[in-house]
Amino acid sequence: MNESPTPKMYLYELVAADIADLIRQGTFRTGERIPSVRHLSRQKGISVATALQAYILLEDQGLIE
Repeated sequence: MNESPTPKMYLYELVAADIADLIRQGTFRTGERIPSVRHLSRQKGISVATALQAYILLEDQGLIE
């Protein structure tokens, strides 16, 4: 059995994917503020650096500015 390994995602990528899903579902609408980096950090139990990296990824994807 030769199964291809699933690529591991970094924590910031998982957090960004969760937020991207919320944006696509309409939880966060265009022009609406998303949680601050510190709030997201506390809410998700992650470091501020991880939250910031997630937001940078979302910005790179054009989902937030």
